[in-house]
Amino acid sequence: MGPAVGLDHPIAAGCLAEILPSKNRGRRLVGAFSLQAAGILLGAVVGVVVLNVRPEVDSWRIMLRFGVLPALLIIWLRRAVPESPRWLARKGHEEEACEIGRALAGGPVTVTGADRERQEGRSPARSASW
Repeated sequence: MGPAVGLDHPIAAGCLAEILPSKNRGRRLVGAFSLQAAGILLGAVVGVVVLNVRPEVDSWRIMLRFGVLPALLIIWLRRAVPESPRWLARKGHEEEACEIGRALAGGPVTVTGADRERQEGRSPARSASW
């Protein structure tokens, strides 16, 4: 997710909306996007501190390097994010899809015919490998 700077935001919402249980999906989405706002605020604070401590012209390099820390944290945290149960069901891994669904929903989950089928409106060309 997020192969370019800023591309994570539109992709993350879709991934979270698909995998989170509907019971608390809204609360968790608000939490995820609130963390983005907190990151923007933290970046501004770091910028002010760096410019006050080291007001040279090349201080932007320090601020840019500081951004590596949260990026590495996100990469580490995303290792535990499971595949989408719908994707697993479409690929024939129904038992794994049910297991992940149970863990996310906290209750029994079954795979239906709609979960096994491809979404309508997708053209076959989009699913072709490049």
